[in-house]
Amino acid sequence: MTSAHATGVSHAWAADAAITIDEAEASLERTLRHRLLSEAYEPPPPPLSPVMGCTNSLGLNYKSFAIIDDQSCDIGGCTDSRLPEYSAIATYSDNTCAAVLGCMEDGAFNHRAQANVPTQCVYPGCTESLALNYDPTASVPAMCTESVVGCLDSAAINYYPAANTAGPCYYTGCTDSTRPNYNPTATRDDGRCSYWYPGCTNSRAGDNANPNPNPNPNPNPNPNPNPKP
Repeated sequence: MTSAHATGVSHAWAADAAITIDEAEASLERTLRHRLLSEAYEPPPPPLSPVMGCTNSLGLNYKSFAIIDDQSCDIGGCTDSRLPEYSAIATYSDNTCAAVLGCMEDGAFNHRAQANVPTQCVYPGCTESLALNYDPTASVPAMCTESVVGCLDSAAINYYPAANTAGPCYYTGCTDSTRPNYNPTATRDDGRCSYWYPGCTNSRAGDNANPNPNPNPNPNPNPNPNPKP
């Protein structure tokens, strides 16, 4: 009785185990099928971007694996385009430029366009402070022009053609403001002041317009005011 019961239990367990294994295999098969179907519809991964960097082997930061140059190369050389050692691809100066001594200031007498090491500059000019062309920036004496003071107006009586510095000018004319030919610009009287002559200034008027028809301005008709007895 006991042996038969044990045999029955054993068969039942085996049957349950077989069912469990079948279910597990079926579940695994469904999972694999679902995964395969999912992967079949997924888009392919994007291509890798090309590596960028310095592709010039002369650069300090050269990358042998770089595909695209990103203009980041650090290349030493002479960066002064005025010199024969100039390197167009150099991005920084490595002190390989030849030293050229000279004045580097524009406008100096000894200016040197190729100079990269500054030296003393020369500025010639008049160094006399009383001269007409005095140059306070001059470092080397040059010709000076003396100041000649005189009247620069050709209409003045004391006009001086050789003058280069303005001086006083004198003008002649009538200096009497009560005269009809008064000249306000005159500085010296020339003795030619005119007199006022009252009367009619209308050329169409007759003699009646003259309040004094007697042409003799002397009111005394007798030319000898004190006749002898």
